[in-house]
Amino acid sequence: MWSDEHVKEVLSVYYPTLDYAHGPVTGNASNGDIYADYGTILALIFPFPCYTFILTVRYKALSFHACLPILNVTATTITTIMLMDIIRHPALENVVFIFASLPSCISPILTLNFIRPYRVCRAAVMARTSKQIVVGVLTGIRSLVLWIRLAARFAR
Repeated sequence: MWSDEHVKEVLSVYYPTLDYAHGPVTGNASNGDIYADYGTILALIFPFPCYTFILTVRYKALSFHACLPILNVTATTITTIMLMDIIRHPALENVVFIFASLPSCISPILTLNFIRPYRVCRAAVMARTSKQIVVGVLTGIRSLVLWIRLAARFAR
């Protein structure tokens, strides 16, 4: 991680009029302050009652969807740990975005898999597509055989 002095040197080349005297140049000014990090912690605690209820009701699709926010909670926890300067690493900064974006990628897949109308439609499309592929391959083979016979006839 770069020191503030090194960052100030680089920034002074591009932004010579920037005031560096007040506030941090890098990092977060609220390191370890529980009141400043309240918004981050609130996002961790607030959704738990809803998802706990869904998990106790135990519908299969809802259970899997209710587990997705665990990834967001993981991302928020990592962010809070980095804000409080407990652990700081560039890899963790990248992992936060991966964990935060995974639920929006996985949710449609779960919906298509567990909700019956979508599952039936997906199966029908897959069956029709695979049937079209088989028909196309058979037609291609049949055409190839006809071309070989035609070429053999003209070769005589």
